[in-house]
Amino acid sequence: MKPNSPYYEFDPDSIGWLHHRHRTGEEIRKDDIIRLLEADPDNANDPLLQDYLLPALTGKLNGKQGRPPMSIERVLRYQAAISYYEEGLPKFQRELKDGTRVREKYDLEPSVQFAQAVADEFHLGCSGHAFLNTRTVMNKARQ
Repeated sequence: MKPNSPYYEFDPDSIGWLHHRHRTGEEIRKDDIIRLLEADPDNANDPLLQDYLLPALTGKLNGKQGRPPMSIERVLRYQAAISYYEEGLPKFQRELKDGTRVREKYDLEPSVQFAQAVADEFHLGCSGHAFLNTRTVMNKARQ
């Protein structure tokens, strides 16, 4: 991409993007340097990229973006919530079947509805679907 293009500073594959992030003080990651070099090998001649290249290769720049691993406290809270969910779901479904608990037509399916209630009760900060996904991952890890 040419420096006179209006997208030069905002295209993640352009060296202008690196200059813009450096100028604004935004974090530059190891993956960003690799992406710039893969997009155009001539970017290696840029002095700013060269300043970031050695720290990227020695591991001084942060790696991939993403969620950090769960703390021990969070894992224990999830395990307690999972056992509570597995014990309480049959009772919740029985209440729906017996008519003790009324299900509206706009309600989520019972397993997701109960998962949301458990996630809220244990202050997990996630949706019912996310709780069920984490439950599946943790159950597979136990096996």
